[in-house]
Amino acid sequence: MVSFYIGCSFSFSKTLLDNGVKVEENSEGQVSMYVTNIDCFKSEPFQCKMVVSMLAIPEDKLNDATTLTKDLCDVHGAPVHYGNASECYFLMNFGD
Repeated sequence: MVSFYIGCSFSFSKTLLDNGVKVEENSEGQVSMYVTNIDCFKSEPFQCKMVVSMLAIPEDKLNDATTLTKDLCDVHGAPVHYGNASECYFLMNFGD
């Protein structure tokens, strides 16, 4: 048996908005997905790079974003990175 972990950025965004952290989404309500250079845990025979969504969050709210979402493990979890996006080299964009 194989299981796959699938997150949802909408639950992430809702949690932030419900707690006063404004996030910018595109005008169509869609979320772009990016393949990064971050390895997922390998489970033979599966091995892949992490796919993430990206949201603009005010710098002074980044710690709040982590605190508010770290317990959402069943749908998304805390941010895997914030800061310079070039540190998570994006290999492919699924949203454009």
